[in-house]
Amino acid sequence: MEFALPALTVLDLAFIALALVAIQLARRSALLHALLVLPGTLLHELAHWIIATLLGGQPTSLSVVPGRTEHGWRLGSVGIARVRWFNALPIGLAPLLLAPIAVLALIHASRADAASWVHWALLYVASSAAVSCLPSLQDLKVVASRPLGALLYLAVAAAAIHAWMRP
Repeated sequence: MEFALPALTVLDLAFIALALVAIQLARRSALLHALLVLPGTLLHELAHWIIATLLGGQPTSLSVVPGRTEHGWRLGSVGIARVRWFNALPIGLAPLLLAPIAVLALIHASRADAASWVHWALLYVASSAAVSCLPSLQDLKVVASRPLGALLYLAVAAAAIHAWMRP
């Protein structure tokens, strides 16, 4: 089984580039930036919520309403009551699951009629998911708060890679 990137036109690629540039430039205006990244923020926070729920983290709140902090703006947040050694890493890195969503949105956009708004909406969702798939500094702090779990996941991953690479 072979994976091939979806066939996108030059106009599609230009739209994606324009969306990414617009998101970056909008950082100067907190409200505009929050609006442009809202789909990605929602996906980012839902990823934390879902993984926390599945792993017993007991999410307590979900917000995608921007708020000012002492370091700038917080676009969204999820309150989690039970961060433990075994769930901190998956909860903190949950937004990485948005990368496949970005690819799926691209695939479906390439199959949709370019004259349809669905095509352009999917391209925007792909752009937004790609921007939002990186864990935030706060997400990495959650991972670092339980170093034993992170080390255990690293050890398991190293053992799996070693077993897979053996002849």
